[in-house]
Amino acid sequence: MMYLQRIFNDRANIRWWHIALIFCFVILAFVIGILVCIAPPELPIVVVILPFIAVTFYFKPWVLLPVFILVTMVVPDFKISDLMTFLAFLFLFFRAYIGRQISFQNLTPIKIKLQVFLFVVIVSVLLSVFYFKNPIPFIYRDGRNFLYWFWIPVILILLASKPSLAIKYLVRVFVAIGLMVATAAIVQSVTGLQISGVGRVGDLENTSGIVSGVTRVQMPGFLFVLFSLVWVAVNLKLNKLSWVYALPLFLILGAGLIVNFGRALWFWSAFALALSIVFIDKKHRAGYMIFGVLAVVVAFGGAVFFKPTAVDNILERVSSVKDEGGRGTSYGWRQWENQDAMVKLLASPVVGIGVGGEFRPWLRTLVAFEEHTRYVHNSYLFIALKIGVPGVLVLLLIFFKSWRGVINVLKFAGNKSNENAIIIASVLPAGLGLAITQPELMSSPGVTFFALLISLSILIPICASTVEQEDSAKMKVRT
Repeated sequence: MMYLQRIFNDRANIRWWHIALIFCFVILAFVIGILVCIAPPELPIVVVILPFIAVTFYFKPWVLLPVFILVTMVVPDFKISDLMTFLAFLFLFFRAYIGRQISFQNLTPIKIKLQVFLFVVIVSVLLSVFYFKNPIPFIYRDGRNFLYWFWIPVILILLASKPSLAIKYLVRVFVAIGLMVATAAIVQSVTGLQISGVGRVGDLENTSGIVSGVTRVQMPGFLFVLFSLVWVAVNLKLNKLSWVYALPLFLILGAGLIVNFGRALWFWSAFALALSIVFIDKKHRAGYMIFGVLAVVVAFGGAVFFKPTAVDNILERVSSVKDEGGRGTSYGWRQWENQDAMVKLLASPVVGIGVGGEFRPWLRTLVAFEEHTRYVHNSYLFIALKIGVPGVLVLLLIFFKSWRGVINVLKFAGNKSNENAIIIASVLPAGLGLAITQPELMSSPGVTFFALLISLSILIPICASTVEQEDSAKMKVRT
């Protein structure tokens, strides 16, 4: 940075910099002009706002991060999302390098496992190109999701030079995204207008048929809503959040989850809330459970008051699970999909069928979903099919190492009120449970969520260990 300042302050270089800046602007204008002609209409906009993104990331990275991640999740063209994310990684690396804030120490707990996982992915991509000879567009469509695992080293190496501050900011990122997603879902449900470039907004479909008048909102980011809901509940019961703030936050987040009408999402959200009770001090558990009951009563009471038909359809969605299983049902389609995928995986369990590989022929009955030849709802089967069973096992080891770290923090009596450790210990298993029926680990929004969650789970033990060392040092001084 001092070197750049000396160049700008040296008057002998002013004329050179004028020429260089003019040349850069000419090149930028030329590139934008080409993009306007050949690229999607959103891409030139991204290029124009890149300087703003770079400056904001340089000075206030944590302020921009939640908005940036949300935009990459809902932008209509995934290629723009990938470009923006890749450039963000470069900007953050440049910022950390200039400020000498690069720290590899935070990555130590999962360093080897993460390196092995990324190595398996790279080998799988090479096999896909040169051995399986999968179509390049398919390789890109499947492989692009692995890019977002790099949020782990970006957070831990480039943004977490001060772990305690990084934890505080990361939690704010989760909650900010959760609230924005929940609010966007409610607005889309009420208006019927789709403002997210990804997902679907339309009439709810139950086993009894299409329900007019009840809108279902499917969009990325509901895992952030799940996290935020647990955050509100845990902080409220630990007296770290007032009822004045908790009640409206809970209603917004709860309504956001409801309008999704995803039964698996509802189940695993309830599971996370219930699991958090296990990690809370006994003296807080009774109040926590009372709060949960009252919250459900208030939520259903509000739904009955504002839209009585919504409650009927919620109950039908829950009760219709027993009717699932036929080819025309949600579970039936997944069962059929898993059977076809398992046949291919059993034939090649070590390397799978390669990134971008197809596991079933084109089916006329699924013509509306063009990716059905490569897409699997079960995240673990999806990953195993693309990069092999070893890749899945290494990824699960990373998750287990992260979860065990926060559990170890909670084992110490003084850390029972560590709300962030409680939240991670509850949300991580719930998110992985949701991945059984949803491709959260093979979609860029889901991978982003889990990458940030792993980063947070690695930082919490580091920060707790630092606090313990400081406390023990104080005790030695006193004695």
